[in-house]
Amino acid sequence: FLKLLLDRGVVLGYESQLRRKDGTPVWASINSRVVRDVDGTALYDEGFVEDITERKRAEEDLRQANEATAEAEANLSALVESTDDLIGSVDLEYRLVTFNKALRDNIKWNVGLQAVVGMRLEEWLPAQKVALWPPMFARALSQGPFRTEYALVDGRTAELSFNPIRQDGGTVGISVFGKDITERKRAQATILQAHEAVARAEAHYRLMFNAV
Repeated sequence: FLKLLLDRGVVLGYESQLRRKDGTPVWASINSRVVRDVDGTALYDEGFVEDITERKRAEEDLRQANEATAEAEANLSALVESTDDLIGSVDLEYRLVTFNKALRDNIKWNVGLQAVVGMRLEEWLPAQKVALWPPMFARALSQGPFRTEYALVDGRTAELSFNPIRQDGGTVGISVFGKDITERKRAQATILQAHEAVARAEAHYRLMFNAV
C-alpha cells in the first residue's frame, strides 16, 4: 500500500483485511494521498478507512450462491442429457429451440437429420406425424399443461407432456417431455386380460352352480 501511495501519490479503494483491537477481522477500503511541501518532499499521508465488511460478506454470499447455481445447472444439464426421456422445446412458430441427446438421437433415427436450433416441424418429425403436433401445441397455449399418449414410429408408446414456457409475463414457447410407457402399457394390458379371465371364470362357475 505504501509503495503504491509513494509511486502514485493517491490510492483510492485499496481493499485489505485488517484486525480490530479485539482481534476481530474486518475488511476495509483505504483511501489516501501523500501531502508534500513546496519542494515536493513527502511530509505525511492523509485519508480515511471505510469498513466494507458487510459488503465483502454479501459479495462472498453472492459468489457462493452463484457457484451453487452453476453446480445445480451443471447437474441438471447432465441429468437431462443422460436420461432416455425425450426433452425439447419449440418457439411460438413451432421451431425447435432446445433438445437433449435422447431427442436428438430420435430425430436422427426418424428423419435422418442432425437436430439444429430453428428446425421446422416438417424437418424434425416424420412426415406421417407432422399434422398431429400443431393441435397439441395449440392446446397447450390455449388451455395450459396437459398429457397425452403418442404412438412412436417404431411401435412404442410415449406419454407426452406439453407445457407453455412463460417469461416476463408472456408466453414464449412450449416445452415437451416424452416418456416411454410401452412396458407400462403392456403390464396394464396383461392385468386387464387377467381380470377379464377371472371374470369369465367366475361367470362360468356361477352358471355351473345355478344348474345344480
